[in-house]
Amino acid sequence: QAYLSNGRSPSLSCTRAGAGSLAMGAKQCGGIRKEEEESYIASLTGKQSVRRLHNPNSKQNDTGNFGPIAVAVQVALIVCLFFTDYDFVSHSVFDGTFSVTIFKGIMMMLLVGFGYLRCFLKYYGLGAVGFTFFMTALGLQWSMLVKGWMENSTMYLSFDMTSFIGATAAVAATVISFGALLGKISPLQVLVLTLIEVTCFHLNATLFLGSGHLVPRFSDAGGAISVQVFGAYFGLAASVVYGGATVWHDKENNVAVDPEQVLTTSYFSEIIASLGTAFLWISCPSLIAGSQPLGSAAQKLAIMNTLFALLGSSVIVFAVSSIKTQRLLVAPVRNSTIAGAVAIGAVANVRLGPGKALLIGVLGGIVSCWANIFQYPSAKYDSSNIHGVHGLPAVFGGLISALLPLIMPQEVAFTSLDQLLGLFGTIGIGCVAGACTGGILKCFPRPQPACHDDAYWDTEHLDGWSSATIASGAGVNRYAKGEPF
Repeated sequence: QAYLSNGRSPSLSCTRAGAGSLAMGAKQCGGIRKEEEESYIASLTGKQSVRRLHNPNSKQNDTGNFGPIAVAVQVALIVCLFFTDYDFVSHSVFDGTFSVTIFKGIMMMLLVGFGYLRCFLKYYGLGAVGFTFFMTALGLQWSMLVKGWMENSTMYLSFDMTSFIGATAAVAATVISFGALLGKISPLQVLVLTLIEVTCFHLNATLFLGSGHLVPRFSDAGGAISVQVFGAYFGLAASVVYGGATVWHDKENNVAVDPEQVLTTSYFSEIIASLGTAFLWISCPSLIAGSQPLGSAAQKLAIMNTLFALLGSSVIVFAVSSIKTQRLLVAPVRNSTIAGAVAIGAVANVRLGPGKALLIGVLGGIVSCWANIFQYPSAKYDSSNIHGVHGLPAVFGGLISALLPLIMPQEVAFTSLDQLLGLFGTIGIGCVAGACTGGILKCFPRPQPACHDDAYWDTEHLDGWSSATIASGAGVNRYAKGEPF
């Protein structure tokens, strides 16, 4: 398989030869060079430790100016934070541990949940976890500053635990957007994406949704619209403008690596990603309830509604995912079990009752499950299918919030018109801001190959990561099988 691009097709007798006679068989198939012979034999035997993707003499895959630029950004943030202080007066948040528990839950969701959920790609685990970690650490600092500046119109800010909790919303949106660009951007592009999207998020949340003028009676208790919708469509627009991964020509090994060949999963990568789903499931109520006043009735409602919605989406996803093929599909179970929390976010603080919360979770799970089975756009532009996991369930939740004033007028204080304006306005702002960001990201070098840790990470001690292994088709190729991620 590694030599199809060269026009050579080894005979069946060659592929059936034993390990000791593979070299002779390869030579009989058209005078293959020694380097090609070694790669071909290694791809068949599974012994792949002699060749690396990264060429030490080439600067193509180096991190480049990422280090110095990241240091400069951190220094700038330190200077800005010198004009701030702690606030132990306005909120007695350290009288108990509830605020800290909420914050820990959100951090578990961002670092462990999203980080490991994105490890489904066989060759892209370090990048998924590591870049999520970097985006969270950088984004929290920048988000606290931008949010404080916009709300207080001064550089002299005071922070408490609620400041940390409020800042996580922008980081969550950024991590969601990263899913569409997973494996296709470099460390420097990750830094640029984080700074730009956090800023755009607060512009939308503060000047549009929270201004009190454009949508005066808008409500989004759990961030279904402001976080999930904005993050999903910002990321999709950025990825479409940025473009899909390109074919990488490994001249050293004489192998052409197509983007479809690196978008593969394995049994163990799927298990690790499912572990991320479990952590997301556990910590979703923290993110949904984090925006509500600590210990308030609204926060308690948000937690209870979210839990019932999660239960509904989890059960229905297992049922629906097996209808098409009579087999349980990994991707819907991995991605869509959390759709209930996404769908109920906009109305999480409404007294729905267990039945209505469960129903919203079930319907959100169905929407997300079918969006995972029939993925659009393709993985070329949406590596993690954030459209099916976050975008469509959140839009469904936004539409539900627009119906509630007509169904339960006594329980809500917002209007249908404001909910629809907030929903579609956020989609528009997210798409425009994301498209502009995608154009900016195109100005930077791309990782070659895409979706592979060896592009930037030190993986010298790992075996089985050469280009010949990828070209041999090792792993489960979702494109070839016609299955969604």
